[in-house]
Amino acid sequence: MCSNIVSKFIIAGITLVCSLVILPAATASADSLSSSTTQPLSITSTCVNTDDGLARWSINNPDETDVTLNWQGAATDDTYVAPAGDSELVTAYDSTDATPFVFSQDGQDDITVQPTDTACDDEDTNTASAAKIQTEVPCVDGTIRSNLAYDWSPLNDYVIVRTANGASLCDDVDLYFSNYTLPSGYDDSGIFDDSSIPQQLFDSVHTVMLKGTNVADKMTINVPDACTDYQLDLYYAPEITMVTGAGHGSQLIYGRIYTNTETDCSTPGMGGGEVTPPVVTPPVVPPVVTPPAPTPVVAAPVALYNTGQSTIMPVVFAIMALSLAMVVKFLPFKRATN
Repeated sequence: MCSNIVSKFIIAGITLVCSLVILPAATASADSLSSSTTQPLSITSTCVNTDDGLARWSINNPDETDVTLNWQGAATDDTYVAPAGDSELVTAYDSTDATPFVFSQDGQDDITVQPTDTACDDEDTNTASAAKIQTEVPCVDGTIRSNLAYDWSPLNDYVIVRTANGASLCDDVDLYFSNYTLPSGYDDSGIFDDSSIPQQLFDSVHTVMLKGTNVADKMTINVPDACTDYQLDLYYAPEITMVTGAGHGSQLIYGRIYTNTETDCSTPGMGGGEVTPPVVTPPVVPPVVTPPAPTPVVAAPVALYNTGQSTIMPVVFAIMALSLAMVVKFLPFKRATN
């Protein structure tokens, strides 16, 4: 009798232990699986702008939470945080590159999409005059780096900054986009190290991303020629005119070093880009010689019109008539004297 009672207590104790250990673990595992599983995004190419080198994509996130999306295309790549529901992604675009874009989402198969041939209209592409976004999503703090995203030019000559989830800004955000040349002794590793400093300012662009908007004006910058190592940095104000070992610190949003791509830099201008323009010698223009005034031509006396009769015979007749007259005159005088 006692042994049966002891056995029941032992079985009850084992059951209680199992319920306290196994059930919470199973519940946690199920919750973890549920939270890590997201539904696939729907991605559609909306339009392209060949002049600005931009492509626009329509994103639909069926989940109630944000989903991180990685994309590759047009010789560049970046990350986009897709909010729940519909949103728009703007990427780089190269009309000469026919390679489709690849979108990657954790836990899902990669999505390959070919950009459309449809051109964006003026309203779609005029990012410099973006209006305030009417959205139910609350405003975001643009001074927090993770709240910003950017569209980087494939040629590294411009950047467009926007909010990561399409929400409007709570306050203005002061931004700089600067280009720095690296020392001539840089080791061309593409890494920010001791050989890459100090860096001298080459060009810089400033803009203010306004409160109530979700995109900033396009920031266009000059880049050195292909013989020069340089670094591009997108960062918060104030402007940094020389980069030292401290870099941009907490101001940096994104930065990247670009090594020279030209192997023959002995001849000026071989690297392309901005170089001193050649001196063009203007063609020699011969002096204008004023010709001397023409010598007036004196016309020769006009000859008498030839009637076909000679002028000699009348003269002979005149002489003969004069002689005859003199003979007649003196002949009576001679007779009288005789």
